Amino acid sequence: MNLLPFVITVLLILSYGTTASLQNRIASRQNQKAHLGLRNAELKILQQCEQQHYSELPGTSIKSKKVKSAGTEPKIAKETPKFNLPSAQLNLFPLVDKGREEHPALYETAAKLLRTFYQIQKEYKLLDAILAAAKSALHEKLRLPIETLAVKDFQPLYYTLLKGTKKIPPLIDYLKIERIPSQVNLFDADIHMLTVFFGTKTAELLYDKLQESSTMHMDAILELDPHLAFVDEAVWKLLNFTKAKPSHLTLSAQDAETGISLRKDLLLKPESAAK
Repeated sequence: MNLLPFVITVLLILSYGTTASLQNRIASRQNQKAHLGLRNAELKILQQCEQQHYSELPGTSIKSKKVKSAGTEPKIAKETPKFNLPSAQLNLFPLVDKGREEHPALYETAAKLLRTFYQIQKEYKLLDAILAAAKSALHEKLRLPIETLAVKDFQPLYYTLLKGTKKIPPLIDYLKIERIPSQVNLFDADIHMLTVFFGTKTAELLYDKLQESSTMHMDAILELDPHLAFVDEAVWKLLNFTKAKPSHLTLSAQDAETGISLRKDLLLKPESAAK
């Protein structure tokens, strides 16, 4: 009778040990796959960097011609998705510095961004929490990364918004806090950012026009949607309608097996520095 509890105890210990060992193997395998996926994405980024570097070298590039075998179909190049560049991000510094009373148009636009992207009903409370966290963390810094903020009462939600999901864009691509004054450059904005200012239908039409043009005026946008004439003029002052020469290049790569993706911003040398 005393042997049965001992046997049960030994079996329980063995089962716990086996389970722990199995979990460790699964975790190790997952870590290994994640590491390999990260390395593959890094290699793709490196290849893109090298291609960018060689394209800027003087001289004429010579490409070897490949003989196509019969029956092979040409590969269709996938369109590279456009990201919302830093020059098209909404700068919250004026709100952090002076408050919503001094910049009501910026405050309402930031709240609209949260409401449009993420369908949040408490967008004003979340925005106030973000601004409060930024005010306490900014101090004398020229730039404050929004991913470092400790947003009171909204931290789990804030982390989810920062990284985004398959259905919502990452907030980190649309908001910034910098002391240097800046506007949202229309030509560097993706269609999500354009939607905040112009609505879904007009944003799609405007996005196509921006790809084909180097200049854009408000009159041309009003032709797409005359109702925009009733929008507060202070909102349009948040925008930059001039296409500027890119100051950096954004590269992206994804490992097909693991789905791990990387993005890298390369600072481009000014012409004066390149000479």
